Amino acid sequence: MAALQYLQDLRFKHRVAPTPEALQEQSGLQMFYSGKVAMTMGGAWQVGDFRKFCKFEWDVALLPVGATGRPITGSGGVAWAVAAQSKHQEIAWRLCQFLTSKEAQETESRLGNTTPTRRSVARSPAFLDTQGKPPKHMATFIDAQDILRVPPQLVNWPEINQALVRELDYLWTGRRPAREVAQAIKQAIEPLLATGR
Repeated sequence: MAALQYLQDLRFKHRVAPTPEALQEQSGLQMFYSGKVAMTMGGAWQVGDFRKFCKFEWDVALLPVGATGRPITGSGGVAWAVAAQSKHQEIAWRLCQFLTSKEAQETESRLGNTTPTRRSVARSPAFLDTQGKPPKHMATFIDAQDILRVPPQLVNWPEINQALVRELDYLWTGRRPAREVAQAIKQAIEPLLATGR
């Protein structure tokens, strides 16, 4: 509840985060690109866009440490798969092999599209040497692996996410305090968690 209230206060009490009205005109990312907001959350998959759209000096860092320590970051990752029903399994498998190859991951890394899944590429110049382009601290994306957690995989996640989005809207718009929002989330989601595994 304290974290949710802090996020709401950033917007409505301290006025350092965009209001819902401002976000109707521009997204948070567009505001960052244009220099209207100083920070945004993102990942390595956005580096290419930041290089393209940001006309100012920028860099990356881990999330700030709060009163209870460094926040845990959720991550899903990238995966390639071949459907069992595919009519072209051999071709699809060869494509998967190429997409996960060192060569392909080095290309993606240079474009700023991802954090490589191959450790050898993640620690290589293809990912870490930005050749004078931002960000200076690409290794931050590797350091972040220590605090990442993969969220539980639930069969009814779309239903859970819908409840989260619905209840969090009250927080983001300032219509309810964090305590009420957290209680509503708990009431909406606990029954879904019991059936979703």
